[in-house]
Amino acid sequence: MTKINQRTHSVEGATPTFFDHMQGIIERLKAMDRAGTCRTYTKTYKSFSAFCQQPNLSMQEITQEKVEEYEAWLRHRNVGPNTISFYMRILRATYNRAVRLGMVTDIRPFSHVSIKAEKTSKRAIMWSDIKRLKELDLSRKKRLEWARDIFLFLFYCRGMSFIDAAYLRMSDIYSDNIVYRRHKTHQQLIVGLNDHIRSIIEKYHPADSPFILPILSKEGKDQRKQYEAALRRINNALKKLGEMIELSSLLTTYVSRHSWATIAKTKGVPLAVISDALGHDSEATTQVYLASISSDEINRANDLILNDL
Repeated sequence: MTKINQRTHSVEGATPTFFDHMQGIIERLKAMDRAGTCRTYTKTYKSFSAFCQQPNLSMQEITQEKVEEYEAWLRHRNVGPNTISFYMRILRATYNRAVRLGMVTDIRPFSHVSIKAEKTSKRAIMWSDIKRLKELDLSRKKRLEWARDIFLFLFYCRGMSFIDAAYLRMSDIYSDNIVYRRHKTHQQLIVGLNDHIRSIIEKYHPADSPFILPILSKEGKDQRKQYEAALRRINNALKKLGEMIELSSLLTTYVSRHSWATIAKTKGVPLAVISDALGHDSEATTQVYLASISSDEINRANDLILNDL
């Protein structure tokens, strides 16, 4: 009887098809609890398989012509350039992994395709917008007040990502610092506690909870769902808050990160310090400077930004 490999759904001993290989990557990401990356691969898988209509597509059939036809297919369906770039990056990463595993000889099928995304409109808001948001009287609008305070907390913490804030635990507080690892890169960051951050923690930290903020209420496997539901609620409220202070752009949790970096730049904070403060570890032009920058220097930069609030 022919044996079937359940992980890749391919005949055991045979070379997996491209979609077998991609499904294997998706299942590996699930096992590693990398839900966000898993979703990006799944979305690309669905798009590319809808185009191919060929579940047994071999590795050798990933050619320059096939890739160009897929790109044309996406454009014909009015898919935006950044989404096309997103799909192409995932497909290229999938193909390159197959090359590294010796599953196919590299014929560079993506060499003539633009992988670089177009620049999007700036997401940062200005210092005056932050102050107007902070000064809003939301005492009778608790849902909006909570969303505003979370936005400010992220800003106070040097543009911390919402997912990192959601998973912060009281055990991450050491002396006068919050010490945590970014979910995206696993890089350790140290944020100096200041009065702005302390005020948010004192206001919202739930009693008897291991988490600093009441974003995740339960331990267990559904934490990702709790986080995603909270993010939707907060971003919906931030949209309303943006309208209240008459912003011309959409206000989201991610805007706090862009805003901290932009305001830091206008305050004269060196680019290398900003890069380290945000936990960026992929910009080769700043990497040589990062090792010599202490957390004290980064925290002084944060104090400089927050002093006028």
